[in-house]
Order: sequence, then C-alpha cells, then structure tokens
Amino acid sequence: MRGIGIFGIVLLVLASTAWADISFSDATVSPSTLRPGVSGTASFTVTNTGSETVSGLAFDISGYGFELTTTKIVVGDIGASGSTQVTIPFKVRSDVSAGVYTLQASTILTSGSGTGTTTTSRTFTIPITVSSPANFEVSSESDREQISPGSDFGLHLTITNKGGKASSVRISSNSSNFLLKGASQIAIGNVDAGETVEVDVVLTSSSSLTGGTYAVPIKLTYEDELGATSAEAADVGPIRVVKSSMDFGLKANTGADVYPGDKFVLSLEIKNNGADSAYAAIVSIAGDTKSSAYFIPLDNSEVGAGDFSSGQTKTVEFEMGVNGDTPPGYYALNATISFVNAQGESTTVSKLFGLEVLGRYDVSVIAEPSPRPITAGKIYDLSVQISNIGTGDLDSVSAELLSSEDVEVIGTPYGFIGELTQGDYSSAQYEVYVKPGLEPGRYPVTVLITFFDAYNQEHTVQKIAYVDVVSPEIAAIASGGGGGMGLFDWILTLAVLGAIAWYANRKGWLKGLKSMIGMKAKK
Repeated sequence: MRGIGIFGIVLLVLASTAWADISFSDATVSPSTLRPGVSGTASFTVTNTGSETVSGLAFDISGYGFELTTTKIVVGDIGASGSTQVTIPFKVRSDVSAGVYTLQASTILTSGSGTGTTTTSRTFTIPITVSSPANFEVSSESDREQISPGSDFGLHLTITNKGGKASSVRISSNSSNFLLKGASQIAIGNVDAGETVEVDVVLTSSSSLTGGTYAVPIKLTYEDELGATSAEAADVGPIRVVKSSMDFGLKANTGADVYPGDKFVLSLEIKNNGADSAYAAIVSIAGDTKSSAYFIPLDNSEVGAGDFSSGQTKTVEFEMGVNGDTPPGYYALNATISFVNAQGESTTVSKLFGLEVLGRYDVSVIAEPSPRPITAGKIYDLSVQISNIGTGDLDSVSAELLSSEDVEVIGTPYGFIGELTQGDYSSAQYEVYVKPGLEPGRYPVTVLITFFDAYNQEHTVQKIAYVDVVSPEIAAIASGGGGGMGLFDWILTLAVLGAIAWYANRKGWLKGLKSMIGMKAKK
C-alpha cells in the first residue's frame, strides 16, 4: 500500500508540471512572384501549444540569398493556446540565380526553473521561389520600304535578352494581319542572359489591310530557368502599307471555330478598292506550301464572281475540309482573283488571308497497381498512365491524384510529366492505401490533369481511373502456384485429353495400341 501511495504522488507531480512549446503554420510570401533585387515579406502564425505562457519570445532570422533589414524579431509573450502572426521583411539579393531559397526563424524556449529547467530549440523554414524571367528587347529592319496588302516582306530581327536565361525560344505571329510565311513558328534555340541573337523572318500581310503604317506584333515563347513556359509579346517594324491602282480587299469568314476533321463553308467578302471596274472575275483558292496539305476544297476550287464596279463588294463561298491530323495554329491560304481590266487585259491579283485551326485537347487515364491484384487494407504503388488523345501537343503536363473515401493517397499526390505530343503517353507514380473493409469490385479514383496548349493557355481536366479490388481468396488463386496451371487450366486440360481418348477409341486406334501392349507383355 505504501508503494502505491508513492506512485500516486509521483503521478500528481508529473500532471502538475507546466511546459512550454510552440508550433508554426500558415506561411505566406508576398508578392507571389519574386525576382532578384525585389523586396517582399514572409509571414507565419506561431501558436503556444504548451500549458504555460511563453515569455519574451524572439526569433533569430537567417537565410542565404536575402538582404535582411533585421536579423531579430521580438514577439513578446504568448499565453497558453494563444497565437500571433510574425512578419519578416526581406529583399532578394540582386546577384542570386533563379531557384528555391529558404528563410529560417529560430528560437529557444525555456520551461521550469532551477534544476528542473529545460530548453527547447524551434526553427521554422519558409521556402521562397525566385524566378528570373527573360526580358527581350527586339529591333528590326525591313527589306522593303513599303508593301501592298497580301504581299510578302522580310524582317531582320535583333533580339537581346536583358533578363534571365531563356531556353527553346520560339518566334510566332501575334496577329492575323501579319503571318509567318510557311510556318506557324520559328525556333531560335537558347538565349542566355545578356546574349544577342539575330534572325531573319518572312511574313505575309493580310489582303484586308488598308493603307497606313503598321507595327508588326510577334510573340516569343520560351522556358525559364525553373522550366516554366512563358511568353513575351513585342512589336517590330513599323511597315508601311499602300494600295495599288487596281486592288481588292478581302475578308474571310468561317462562320464558326474550325477544328481538325471539320467541314465548313468559307465565305470570302471581296471589295474592289481600285478606281476602275473589273470584268468577268473568277476567284480561285489554294493553300500555300504548308496549308495545302491540310485544307481541301470539297466542291469547286474556283467560283465565278462576275463584274466588279469600283467600290463594289461581293461574297463567294467555298466548301472546305480540314484534315483530321491538322496541328492547331494559323494557316495562310491564297485567293487569286482573275479578271479583265478596263483596257481589256487579263489580270490577276492574289490575296493571302489567314485561318485559325483550334485544337481538340483531351487526355485519357488508366490506373495500374503494383503488386496486383488489389485486396482491401493494403498499400500499393499505383501507376497512372496519361495519354494525349487530342489533336495538339500538350506542354507542362502535371497530374494530381485525389484521395477518396475508398482509396487514400499517402505519398505526394502530384506528378509532373512534361510534354506530351499528339498520340503520346507517359505515367505518374503514386503510393496509395486501399482502405480495409472494401467489398470486391471496381472503385473510381479522380485525377486532375493540368497542361498548356499551343497558345500557352492553361487547361485543367478531371478524369476518372479505376482500381479493381478482389477478395483475398481470388488474390491467392491469381498469385499462387508460382506460375503453374490453376484449377481451371487443369480441368480444361483433362477435358481435352478425355475428348482425344474418346475419339481415338471410336476410331479403333486404341485396339491396335492395346494389342501392341499385350504382345510386348507376352514377350
């Protein structure tokens, strides 16, 4: 009894012992995008999880890659279960590279007194992402002082990168008024920080342009040092557009968005912008070297338009088809207007116009467990195969596997795949826990797939994959025997052998075999 009393006293002493501890949560960084030389703040919430007041709480601040206005932040006292927010001002050093850096807030807590004093150190780490995007300065020189609507011209571009390193830089048109000739984009490779590159491009002006001076919009798409896809717009030129004495304006209309595999009616609104009339006009249509493989006139490739008086507008229509394997992008088509002028001479005017083909972006998912088959109450590696079943390439593809009431993701739910070209596939790996008590059957899991299309637009789609759960008995049959024949295989084999024996006996073959066996036995 005396021992029990001493034990109770010890328990009372332990229960009455006060202690101090803190926890950290809700870290935020502002602004969300940080570059070298930019100032910002990092904030977090500190909570007293102990049973006594934390007195004189202060944090020592440190971190590589930052200029700190203060290295010590005094918080003061926090009562039991109380919390407060701590804000750390900082400036990213101008000489750091792109990457993820950390700020650290450290403190030492003291509990008890006298010989019972204990100290505990606590450190909170805040990750801060620093990006260094490219900053392009573009100048240009034209090979022509002036152009007419629908004509080609060349530009010599000088591109200087005054920002961070840019990889896989591509130039594309950023307006249907001026299209790259024969290509939807031109690759110029990597451009390091401070580097200058020169490139020549040929563009075609829209036939619907009126006279005047125009800037030429272009877009430079690249991957930054963190692997993210970015785009920067720039205006080059200017270029002067003038009207000829006999000219036509042209506007193209498809009536709706155009996708690979579509049939559509192409309406061309043609206006005689010249001072004279055009007689017996015939309009024909054809694609350039690139577009002709994708756009096919389904009815007639030329249509009679009759006579055009000066300033008159007429509309002609063509039934067109788009090949199913057409990549998304801008395409140049050529309309040729053949006519007789006021002097009785046969004349032709060619007008280039652009059509946009949109992509059908879609993916499919399949889940494959390892090991298999799946039974309830176990952990499995789940490989989710993602296939590009759309009509365009996908960039920066990532997949997030969501937990459900039946299947829980116990590792990271995120998987990065990267680029998926049309018809390509790849897999992301996850660790999942199939919850106990599940009946045999098929259970859905949700996958969120995020990607960027050919125009650098972000898409997020939700897809359902399935995992099949079997009973332990079925799992034992499926995995047992070390690869030998199962019960069904034995039954099938015996049935086949029985059928062969019956047929041989019916044909009398077994009698001869029995006779031979009997003769050998007599010998």
